[in-house]
Amino acid sequence: MFGAHGYKGVGVRAIAAEAGVTPGLVMAYFGTKDGLFCEAVGSGAGVTGDVLGADATGDLPAALARAYLERWDRL
Repeated sequence: MFGAHGYKGVGVRAIAAEAGVTPGLVMAYFGTKDGLFCEAVGSGAGVTGDVLGADATGDLPAALARAYLERWDRL
């Protein structure tokens, strides 16, 4: 849903409805919309919320880009 509607264009309720679960369950597993986004975007490339650190809540796109580039440099 992030890919189709963008980060700002989709909410936890819509994501939960698409997954057939309650919004509370999404929040229980991921904590926040940022946490869900980090897991969805970063898991395949090894970028997690831990790698993003505190920057994830401020400027998420920039934090993701930095994390990807730092991971790339380590390869």
